[in-house]
Amino acid sequence: MAAALCLLLTHPIVAQTFVISADPADAQINQTAAGDAGLNATISGTTGTTVQIGRASSTATGLFVMPFLLPVLEPGESVSSASFTFRQNGSVTNLSANVDLYGLGFRSESTVLVSDAFLGSEDLTDASKIQDILVPAGGSYSSGTVFSLSGEGATALAAYLNTQYSNGAGGNYVFLRLNSDIFTTGNRLEVNTSDSTTPSFRPSLTFTVIPEPASALLALAGLACTGWYRPRK
Repeated sequence: MAAALCLLLTHPIVAQTFVISADPADAQINQTAAGDAGLNATISGTTGTTVQIGRASSTATGLFVMPFLLPVLEPGESVSSASFTFRQNGSVTNLSANVDLYGLGFRSESTVLVSDAFLGSEDLTDASKIQDILVPAGGSYSSGTVFSLSGEGATALAAYLNTQYSNGAGGNYVFLRLNSDIFTTGNRLEVNTSDSTTPSFRPSLTFTVIPEPASALLALAGLACTGWYRPRK
């Protein structure tokens, strides 16, 4: 038995990393008032190479919803770490509102819905806030800036993905949303979409999965291999 445990310990758990670009169904939604979806929200299109997060017109604020197709995991696998990046296409000076990242529930189709929309400081529906103030108001951001999550945001993203997987999301689409925390027609972000002709410019979700660790078995294997474990006679 000790030999088998040593073999287990010396052949570590293999992690697998997935890098997923946003689905081409990603879309900008324009909303004419702060609050939850349904406040005169409209989907502005799914085929442009850029979207606006912030001022969409003199009367509307844009937000960005991105579907990502999740792979099916093996039984017992879970997400150990995760990250998300997106890229600024144009330059902006003195951004007029903070931009937050939320995770929405999974669906079998990638279609973005008007009901995915929200503008404000805290979405109290079924959305999960992954990072508050991912992009701070007042900042100036040049073309080509790549935004990524903080350590806390990355941890929250991994937790969100594990919750979605626990609810049966494997093989379905999860939706991430970037939205301003106030209604604004001031300075905005303009970011690349999945339709960008340069693949590295597209919004990207990356996560690593590992099998469920057998903690007690690994601990016992370590003792056996180091000579500290002695079976009773």
